Amino acid sequence: MGAACAAVGLGKLELVKPEDGHAWHRYSGLIVRDLRRSAIHNLVNAGVPERVAMISGHKTRAVFDRYPIVSTHDVTNAMRRVEFASLQGRKKDSAKLGKTPPVVAVIH
Repeated sequence: MGAACAAVGLGKLELVKPEDGHAWHRYSGLIVRDLRRSAIHNLVNAGVPERVAMISGHKTRAVFDRYPIVSTHDVTNAMRRVEFASLQGRKKDSAKLGKTPPVVAVIH
């Protein structure tokens, strides 16, 4: 698979010549599995149902679920939503008590 990926410019092959004389090629770069994971992530984030995104070739839901479709950006957005909801809750609670809620800075 490394040779095919190198042939289309996704990585490179490097000839390794150890002292024992058994030369081999080491591949570094993207592999097809990386691209499949990105495709699944993009499909799901675009709103495509996960059962449709399984066109990726995963035979069972259990195998599909092993892919981490969550990115750092997704986690950051989730935490911002939690913080916003928490702030809204504090505002409602403070309004009930007649107090001004504390100010919380959101760092982007």
